[in-house]
Amino acid sequence: MKNELEFLEKYGEDNWYLHNKNLLIVNWLKKSQGNSVSKKVLDFGCGAGHLAKLMQVEGFEVVATDIDATARKLTGKKGITIAKFEELERNSFDAIIAADVFEHVADDTILMKKLGSLLKKAGVLITTVPAMKSLWGIRDNRLGHFRRYEKMELNNKLASSGFEVVFTRFWNSFFCPMVYLQRKFMKDKDVHEFAMLPNSINCLLGKTLLLEQYLSFFPFGVTLFCVAKTN
Repeated sequence: MKNELEFLEKYGEDNWYLHNKNLLIVNWLKKSQGNSVSKKVLDFGCGAGHLAKLMQVEGFEVVATDIDATARKLTGKKGITIAKFEELERNSFDAIIAADVFEHVADDTILMKKLGSLLKKAGVLITTVPAMKSLWGIRDNRLGHFRRYEKMELNNKLASSGFEVVFTRFWNSFFCPMVYLQRKFMKDKDVHEFAMLPNSINCLLGKTLLLEQYLSFFPFGVTLFCVAKTN
């Protein structure tokens, strides 16, 4: 696989991890917005566009943007409206999705504030970020991450950026011990946690991870999932 974007395009709909992350985001988006008709959502950092497409299927008016031209092209081919970030209007979105974005930005609070300015009053931000500094590994270096987040750190940054945090939880907790051991004892191995597996194993892992949508009490996890709103 040449790069992450190529992987996302090929496996974004079926991979056990990626599919369940998209479901988690869309389910909470629906909870926060109620009737999706006429609700406008920005997919910031849209990647290959599978999440944007899923939101569109659920009835949301989706606009997508990404700094990567190939990502914008792939997403546009799925029938999603593409916009340049600098051209987006203030106070124009009911919700913004920032899935695995903030860790790529040197000053994440500046971006949080900019996204907040695009939301309507009481607009919702749904974000996922890599969790736990103890899980830092070669993969974080390869993907250009500036950080992995602790729960309180993420909450504090969002609060200082003008958001009210509705809740933050760890996710992908069942598999966190395995990821920790891999990164502790195989530090020179960039094991792709998203690797496409035989259908039977992919299905089993997917069903296991699906259970976590209903379990939010874990004190650890590979990912932090957060819902916040503008004041």
